[in-house]
Amino acid sequence: GQWYIDEGYDIPSIARYVDYVNLMTYDYTARNSVVAAFNSPLYSRQDIQFNPTLSVNWTIHYWHDHGLPFSKMLVGVTGIGRRLV
Repeated sequence: GQWYIDEGYDIPSIARYVDYVNLMTYDYTARNSVVAAFNSPLYSRQDIQFNPTLSVNWTIHYWHDHGLPFSKMLVGVTGIGRRLV
């Protein structure tokens, strides 16, 4: 989410010194969620129950808009589902 990116990363400095960045775009659902959701949604949902910053598309474009070239991104996604018991 945006709160982790803004607080934890100086994106222009990172982009200057690294060859690539692993963007882990999964675990976008919370354990206490009351609705079913994808673990790595490609796009944000337009539903108030979902945080619009929690999608693969939003994440890669946010990093790009803040200075990381697309050519330095390695995007990690998952195809798993989780069930709470």
